[in-house]
Amino acid sequence: MNLPFAGLTTTNYDHVLEDSLRSLLAPEQLSCVPVNLCDESKRLLVLDFFRDLGAKSRDLHRILHLHGSYDLPDQVMLTVNDYSRFYDGFIVDGAGKRQQVDETLTYHRKTIWALLATRMVVFVGFSLTDDVFNSVIDVLLHDVNRINERLHVAFMGIRSVDDMLRQEERFELLAVAPIYYELGTGPGDPHAKLYQLVEELEAKYHIWKPRSTVRAISARNEEMYP
Repeated sequence: MNLPFAGLTTTNYDHVLEDSLRSLLAPEQLSCVPVNLCDESKRLLVLDFFRDLGAKSRDLHRILHLHGSYDLPDQVMLTVNDYSRFYDGFIVDGAGKRQQVDETLTYHRKTIWALLATRMVVFVGFSLTDDVFNSVIDVLLHDVNRINERLHVAFMGIRSVDDMLRQEERFELLAVAPIYYELGTGPGDPHAKLYQLVEELEAKYHIWKPRSTVRAISARNEEMYP
């Protein structure tokens, strides 16, 4: 959360990123709201999210939830039908037949295409094995006639050199430049070296900020959510 990204987006349904960002913001900058891409009644907020990406400073921070939010359980992406409805505009009935629902529901594809086309996206904790999501990347690469360029970046954990070599071809096809870190195999968090990598980037670009203790963060959250 300390790295100076232009914006944040997630496929998760929880608001952990919002809570983490609030813990780092100054008291006068605590405003941080989730933007639910699956909430069709509030699509204008998605436009606000895009407009904020170019802002040098902002009073309100927005985090885009691509697959929905826990507080709107009827509008989250969990099943094959959900993916089909939001990404392709149709559902699959009990007989396995496709039924067109609404072509405008491809708003998901348009939004992700716009994000990938206008920004270098840094993927963290995202495996890039979601075929539906990757199909949007394929469309973008076809549209821009990409030739041997890496358009995006991904922090990716690996267990061996062979593992890295197996993934390299896949990342090349997705136009993604991977930054590898070694996954731990013993007790403890297997992604410990990812945290180390992020801290090295913070130090390199002089954006280190004091860490808040768990106790301080909990106390602050209790004040915000009495």
